[in-house]
Amino acid sequence: MRDRVEHDESSLPADPRARETALRLLDLMHELSERGFCAVWLVGIERLLWQVEPGQRCGQHVVTPAEVHLLDYLSATCVGWWRWDDARGPVFTSRREFAEKLALKPSLF
Repeated sequence: MRDRVEHDESSLPADPRARETALRLLDLMHELSERGFCAVWLVGIERLLWQVEPGQRCGQHVVTPAEVHLLDYLSATCVGWWRWDDARGPVFTSRREFAEKLALKPSLF
């Protein structure tokens, strides 16, 4: 396995299973950013992946139904999503909080 992208450990869930699932989600988001854009964390990748549909092109990569399902499954299981913070890098946040921020300021994501 490749090195995990640096992230804010303090934002992770306390529950060990949710924590591991959140880290698997981070790895998948990082992998899709790399595949599509050759970037560790493309600006706005969290928004793009939140809204991605099977067969949608993300840069150089066409996202498969299995990848969309895995994103949804991991996010629902750990009840969260990763977002970028300029000071801390990827930060784990609740799904509700991410959706609210996306609705309030869609251009920021």
